Parts: sequence; C-alpha cells; structure tokens
Amino acid sequence: MKGQNIDITGKGFELGPVSQGAMRLDAKELAKHRVQLNARHFDNALIQNGFHMARQLEHVYSEVLREEFPPQSSMEAFPVDTSVPEGARSHTVRRLSQQGEAKVYRGNSADVPRVGVTQEEEHFPVHHYVIGIGLDYFEAQASNFANSALEEELRTAAQVTMMEFLNQKTWFGDVENNIYGVLNYPWVPKRVMNVPFGADTDPEAMLKALNAAANQAHEESKTVYSPNAVIMSPRLLRILRTTRIHPSDSDKVLDDFLASNPKIGSAESAWELQGTGPGGTDIILFYRRDRRSVANVIPKTFTMLPMQVNGFEMTIPCYMSHGGVVQRDVLNNTVCYVEVE
Repeated sequence: MKGQNIDITGKGFELGPVSQGAMRLDAKELAKHRVQLNARHFDNALIQNGFHMARQLEHVYSEVLREEFPPQSSMEAFPVDTSVPEGARSHTVRRLSQQGEAKVYRGNSADVPRVGVTQEEEHFPVHHYVIGIGLDYFEAQASNFANSALEEELRTAAQVTMMEFLNQKTWFGDVENNIYGVLNYPWVPKRVMNVPFGADTDPEAMLKALNAAANQAHEESKTVYSPNAVIMSPRLLRILRTTRIHPSDSDKVLDDFLASNPKIGSAESAWELQGTGPGGTDIILFYRRDRRSVANVIPKTFTMLPMQVNGFEMTIPCYMSHGGVVQRDVLNNTVCYVEVE
C-alpha cells in the first residue's frame, strides 16, 4: 500500500501519502490554535466583566414613575349630588312660581285680586359611562412572575380615564346626548367682557369689567341672587395677580377686586377654561358654591363588575352613572368670555 493513493472520502477523491501526512499535521495545528483562541477570549471576558454580569450590578429603583395628568377641577369646584338612586333613568326638578298683585281697597269687595301658584317640571336623563379592563391568562402569569401588579395598574388607569371623561362632561356637557354641563346649561346668563385682558390693557378698565360681571346677578335680581366664588383660566388669574392698578401702587387688580367684593373670598383657576370659549376666548365663571346653584348629579360612582372569563381572555367591565349638572338657582351664576392679549 506504500506509495499508493487512498480514497478517504468514499467518493473517488484520492490523496497521496504526502497529502495525508500534511492533513494530519494541519488538524493538530488547527486544534491547538482553537484552544489558544478560546483561552484568549475567556481571559478577555474575565478582564472586562469579572465574575458578575452587567445586570447584576445595576440598581433598579423600587419607585415607579407614573404619567402626570391634569386635575379634574370640576370635582373640586362643584358639589356632588348622590341623592338620585341607582337605576333611575331620569331625575326631575319641580319649581313653584307665584303670580299676583295687590291693590288699594276702594269699597268694592267683588274686585279683590287673587294670587296664583303654578308648578313646572324639568327632566334630566341619567347616562351610563362605560370602560373595560382586559388582559389574558398568560399576561397575568407573567405579571405574577415579575411582581408588576399589572391588574392593579389597569384598574387605576380605568378609573383615571373615567374621571377625565366625567370632568369633560361636567364642564362642557354633551348636546348630542342631552347632557347639561356647567358651561352649556341653557339658562345660565352669559356675558362678553368689553375689554381684553392683558399686560397692555388699562388695569382700571379690567377691574371695572370684573366688578360689573361679579355684581350682574345681584343687581338684576333685586339682590335675590349673588355669586360667592369665581374660577377662571390660569393665565387670566396670573394677569390679575401680577398687574398693578397704578405703577406706584403695590395693589394688584385681583387685590382690589376681592376687596370690593367681600362675598367672593378667593379666586381659583381651572385649565379647562383656557381658550375654550367662543373664538378661543378664555372663560371666567362667577357662581355660588352650593348644591342649589350647581349640583353635579352622580347616582353611581366608578364601579368595577366581577371579572368575566372567556377562554384565556379576562375582562373587568367598569361603569358609572351621571345625571349631568343641575343649576336650580341658575341666576347666581354668570359665564363670562374674555379675550386675552
């Protein structure tokens, strides 16, 4: 066999004796080279990373940052009325009115004027707002493994979303669904300020416009009605707080306004009133902070029903009931539109 070609592939490809020896030598050198190469890689890994993995040396804060949301100012500004029982389809306000006029008696007993009393009703529908929480069985398993409290976070998100929706309906109502809000209430008096508010506006003109609007209800109702609170856009409040009546005087427009209207204890701001009036105007609302003047009717607060399971899908239906806003003594309130410069 010496000096004879040998087929080592089984496919007719032959290598001579010299080639076979070279092949054995190359295989040994290749194996040696691989061992040396792996050793260098391992040494480099030890030098760069040491014993610990990168994530093992990372500190993760236990505090979780959550997205910030604008406050629902309507829930703070206006009283909530929960007297309407759950299940009612509507709620009704009845109002009595009297008519009659006395006269001087002139000896004719048959000609004595009489008084009259009439009764009117106003009906308000109750609407149900709905939202759902959805997750599947395997997401819940993963959340339990990661200790991430996914279901609790979804419950919180559902409640925040629902309260934002309620806040929008409370302020602006919904004409399409026959929901009355504070600003779209049909009988609330409205007023357009005759001067723009801004840094270049005459401070005394702004103060005069504010005083006229604040006293409109009191003067036109023969002192029966009057507001005791005011809420406006944040930028309007800033203008009134920072604009001086006179350059040499430390008193600001807001200071003089509150001093002239002691029934109004303070001025508040609501982001919902900025740029949401006709033509992008800002809004000032003078109102009486009591249930007869503004009541936000909520027969049922945010409620989660039992979880429903369909295969691997889990759903938690959520709802709340809202009867809109009722302004029984609506003449206590005045909506003012202000152009801001």
